[in-house]
Amino acid sequence: MAKGKRLFDDEKTSIRIYKEIGISNRQTAKRIGRSETVIRKFLKKGSKYGQKKPTRGNTKLNSQQRGQIRLEATKNRVNAKQIKQKKSSI
Repeated sequence: MAKGKRLFDDEKTSIRIYKEIGISNRQTAKRIGRSETVIRKFLKKGSKYGQKKPTRGNTKLNSQQRGQIRLEATKNRVNAKQIKQKKSSI
């Protein structure tokens, strides 16, 4: 799904004013020419609107390795220490 452009400062101000007055999100969206969804998300997130979520960054295990460990733990009912000992002995 494509992302639209972020709200401009004047649009954010207008949304806040319309909300204080008591105008619905749908009417606000029509007035500023944006979707109701972006209005709702902006009001929900507040000051965090537009900030990116932190990524997981570099990990020592890739997704395949994590899946193998998860399978080992559930299948053989072993704990993390036992899995680590088994992997290091191989």
